[in-house]
Amino acid sequence: MDEIGDHSGGDHSGAGRRVVNRLAAVLRVGGLVVALLVAGVGLAAAAGEPAASSWFETDQGKLRLIAASPAVGDGETVSLGLEFRLAPGWKIYWRSPGDAGLPPTVDWSGSTNLAAAEIAWPAPQRFSAYGLETIGYEGEVVLPITARLERAGAALSLHAALEYLTCKNICIPYDTVLDLDLPVESTATGGYAELIERYAREVPGEGISGGLRLVASRLAHIAGGGKAYRYGGEEFALVFPGKLSEEVFVYLDRMRRVIEQSTFVVRGKDRRKGKRGVARGVKKEINVTVSIGLSSTNGEKIAPADVLRMADQALYKAKAKGRNCTVTAKIKKSAGSVHPSLRAFSAS
Repeated sequence: MDEIGDHSGGDHSGAGRRVVNRLAAVLRVGGLVVALLVAGVGLAAAAGEPAASSWFETDQGKLRLIAASPAVGDGETVSLGLEFRLAPGWKIYWRSPGDAGLPPTVDWSGSTNLAAAEIAWPAPQRFSAYGLETIGYEGEVVLPITARLERAGAALSLHAALEYLTCKNICIPYDTVLDLDLPVESTATGGYAELIERYAREVPGEGISGGLRLVASRLAHIAGGGKAYRYGGEEFALVFPGKLSEEVFVYLDRMRRVIEQSTFVVRGKDRRKGKRGVARGVKKEINVTVSIGLSSTNGEKIAPADVLRMADQALYKAKAKGRNCTVTAKIKKSAGSVHPSLRAFSAS
């Protein structure tokens, strides 16, 4: 967990975890214990469609490589996707999986006319199990891929060596190879442009990342002696040493209202300066709200990780109520105790 100044980014280091022994808060915009780990064996279907590889099928689900069109055409890039259809309860992981898990990885060695391939990651779900918090996908998901060609107007032959981990009550690693050939032109119809685009629209963009940076700038100056930390992913923590939960509530709720009433301006990547040094380029205005979950030790001997977990649960109850509100976890309080507090809240 890194302290917020003029930067963002962070990790789940031990030093960061120790800070919640005092008084803290967590902000999110947006687990698993491995009981058994075995090598996965799956089956590849015999034939694929013109714009898709064969399915790789297992008892935990199936996956394939798909293309927006059955032909390359004359463009410099090709839109692809990794399509996962998972059995009920089984999950795969996001690029930053959280406390456990591994994201899917692809080795494109052996492909022809492929200069580079970049995977995009749709907004994931968050899972809690056995005291661990993980981030990933369940059900159906497509990871959009932009493939850049070495030679525009030439056929593309894809050889994707994929490794991924799927988990439920146990975790199973799999590896397979997905092959897909796309000619320059094709008489075949179809393709998966609509499916790939649907998930591409769920990929967090500049607006979200810019909004996080701007919200972080508000957190860095919160009143009440609070210190802001990046907790990982789209999460933040606020630490108020020596403060009671009732005192902290005033500062956090005030901050929630300020953020709600603020309009943030996010500029595009083209930020060239004009004659007077003013940044130009495409810009847009965004609004952000935060939901708040609160948990306290109430003077009891509760591990910081458990307080954090209860704050997370309160946070997601706040989200379920419609966001932009505060929910407090109910914990029994010993008479006369003076307690530190842990708060969690989420930008939505």
